[in-house]
Amino acid sequence: MKIGIIGGGASGMMAAISAKRKNPQYEVHIFERNEILGRKINATGNGRCNFTNLCFDKNFYFGEERDRILSILEAFSPNDTLDFFNDLGVLYHLKDTYAYPRSEQAATVVDAFTQELNHLGVVLHCNAAVTAVDRTKQGYCLRTEQQNFFFDKIIIASGSKANPKLSGYGDGYLFGKKLGLQIVPVLPALVQLVVANNPLKTAAKTRCYARVTSVIDQQEGDSHKGELQITDYGISGILVFQISRHISKALWEKKRASVLLDFMPEYTKEEVLRLLTKYFYHSRTTSCENVMAGFFHRKVGKVLLKQSGIDGNKKNTTISKKDLEVLLKNIKEMKLTITDTKGFDSAQICQGGISLKEINPQTMESYQYPGLYITGEVLDADGICGGYNLQWAWATGNLAGRNV
Repeated sequence: MKIGIIGGGASGMMAAISAKRKNPQYEVHIFERNEILGRKINATGNGRCNFTNLCFDKNFYFGEERDRILSILEAFSPNDTLDFFNDLGVLYHLKDTYAYPRSEQAATVVDAFTQELNHLGVVLHCNAAVTAVDRTKQGYCLRTEQQNFFFDKIIIASGSKANPKLSGYGDGYLFGKKLGLQIVPVLPALVQLVVANNPLKTAAKTRCYARVTSVIDQQEGDSHKGELQITDYGISGILVFQISRHISKALWEKKRASVLLDFMPEYTKEEVLRLLTKYFYHSRTTSCENVMAGFFHRKVGKVLLKQSGIDGNKKNTTISKKDLEVLLKNIKEMKLTITDTKGFDSAQICQGGISLKEINPQTMESYQYPGLYITGEVLDADGICGGYNLQWAWATGNLAGRNV
């Protein structure tokens, strides 16, 4: 039995190892268009690779067939991932529920996978982009620029369109489309947001603790707290990534998309108003800008004052009650109109892809094409930040490998 795997990323390597461990006599080939395997893994977690998360919730994953997503994830759990990594010789440590290699290096993960692939005798084809997938009487033909390869069964593990600099080419969508598989519209996810006439621009390159809430057609949606990164074009940071798939989809559907920023999420409105009143009216006489410096980074404080129509050089004791109410509104509910995302070039993952209706969730095999399996990011499933998308890659790759 000859197995061809398109893609040497997380799910492709997992599929190859799982297949060879269960069926050592099988001949397994990986085709990777880059010069090395696991290129995107090396960049995850800022080079530290948060490879799974022990906190599982169905609301952490999205796609049109969420029940199927959960069914697949239940077949290979985060604890199964930890056991698998231990078996590879990769020790891990937990930061809260986030799992990292103990070395704190993503390269440790890629090296361990590569060593195991070599040990098992998996044939590796790097710098070998698959240009077409054809069905044959005996199985499948994978065409590259160099030559054609024939296999009894194949696994499409070619990833998404996210971040082409790190191998996000989206070839799998083209293969799926040519085969007549249903494709859910592919859009950026876990991505930065572009703000209209960005009022925060003068505070670019600063960070602050905040809450961000998505607003689609004036209806509030997901909300997350964390470190907000202010940029010249808009906003970034993990809390922004967590809501970005909803904004991205809304923009594609031509809906009105905006966000609400709360710059003091640990306080209620009433508490913030009491603090403002105390420091503006009952502290020693100083400028409004200096008062705000006790609350925020100076650049952020200046933006909030400007948006509230308050002169930062004005004496704090001369501020009216109405001025404080406007300032409170901007601190707790600054509304920003979103015009775009930073696109596929900057996205960590994509939403959409080959529909899960096309595959058997117990095996990852195509219903239409026996012997064709599909795994990882090319499928219509995406998770929030925190190791959830890698867990999807491990789970789908393991299922496909064991069942191929």
